[in-house]
Amino acid sequence: MKFWLGLIIILFTFVLNAEERFIVTFDDAKKLLMSNNRDVLSALEKVKAAEGKLTEASSAFFPKLNLIGSYNYMTPVPKIDFSIPQSQFNSISKSIETGANNNWLFKATFTQTIFDWGRSFDNYDAASLSYDISKIELEIVKVNTLSNLVQSFYGIILAKEVLNVSERSLEIAKEHLSVAEQKLKEGAGSSYEVLRSKVHVSTLKPIVSKAKNSVEISKNFLKNILNISLDKDIEINGKLEEEYIDIPSFEEALKKAKENRLELKKLQKTKEMSEKMLNVISSYDKPSVTGVVSYSYQNPYFSQISWVDSWNAGLVLNIPLFDGFQTAGKLKQAQTEVSSVDLNIKNMESLIELEVRQAILNLNEIKERVISQKDAVVEAEEYERIAEVSFKSGVITNLEVMDAQLSLLNTKVNYFQALYDYLIAKSNYLKAIGELK
Repeated sequence: MKFWLGLIIILFTFVLNAEERFIVTFDDAKKLLMSNNRDVLSALEKVKAAEGKLTEASSAFFPKLNLIGSYNYMTPVPKIDFSIPQSQFNSISKSIETGANNNWLFKATFTQTIFDWGRSFDNYDAASLSYDISKIELEIVKVNTLSNLVQSFYGIILAKEVLNVSERSLEIAKEHLSVAEQKLKEGAGSSYEVLRSKVHVSTLKPIVSKAKNSVEISKNFLKNILNISLDKDIEINGKLEEEYIDIPSFEEALKKAKENRLELKKLQKTKEMSEKMLNVISSYDKPSVTGVVSYSYQNPYFSQISWVDSWNAGLVLNIPLFDGFQTAGKLKQAQTEVSSVDLNIKNMESLIELEVRQAILNLNEIKERVISQKDAVVEAEEYERIAEVSFKSGVITNLEVMDAQLSLLNTKVNYFQALYDYLIAKSNYLKAIGELK
């Protein structure tokens, strides 16, 4: 009975741990990033705000309808006094009220811009371009966060690989310490070898602790990017692999970058928007025409104490004559903005060219390093194997074995680091040519 109860408790604990642990593949992390990352969510809100501004700009094309209702109590009531002559010596005084104590008014006003020198259309076009820019900015944020995800996700895998190698090296070092101590007891070894083995074990312990700490730090960084609780336990499902990509010529890569880079598209849209705003400001000192139609239902109507409805229609011509050079100042600012965007475009094109060159150079250099480190691992493993056999045969000392192990540890770490560096360089290259999706 106790056996079955214990088994149930163990199984229940295992199930709970499995539910609490969050196993993440790169594709899972990518989906979660796009739906949960704070920077992405903030950029989405900016897109909604830009959409609202576009709706606001479109309101210029529609008529405005206002309803007014009012009540006023007036006292005294205005009146006109006059005299009516009856004879040469007599007259009768009279007065006529021109209003009433209770005054009611209900009025509807309909206004429509008829002509404003194209200001409404340019405003709408500028708002539409601003909306497009906000969507491009959203994509830029997605690309940047995806680049951070690549570094974070594979950084965890690198840290785990380094931890595995470090732990395995520590296990082997402890085994050699036991062998050295045993040989010393049997009179076949020396206290120097034992002491050297202890120093080697002591050297590896902080390396293992540091590797464990690196894994946790990398996991926390990933959890922060994905906007999940730091208390949540996550497990990464992935590995560092040699996945090389074909690199075109620099000219072809640069052409792709200039066609695809979102930053360049954003600046081009910004220039168009600045030009539209320049047109808007140019219209500030131009005439505009507005149509107005109103309908009133009121009591009294002038001196008539009764409910009367009336309507009127007209045109309003507005001609700005002098605004204290305000429009001239704004025009100068807008023209400077257009020129500034032109310079930013040229600067971005130069920066893109630099990034593409650097990305290609890094890819080629790191690929060679991966291949070299892979061969070095094979050689170091063989060297370590021969050292183990030679040590067991008494041909070499424990010191030489530890040197072989340390060499293998460093070589494996360098190999995994090279694989990680290539993945990051590949991500940076794809980002540089605008193909990191």
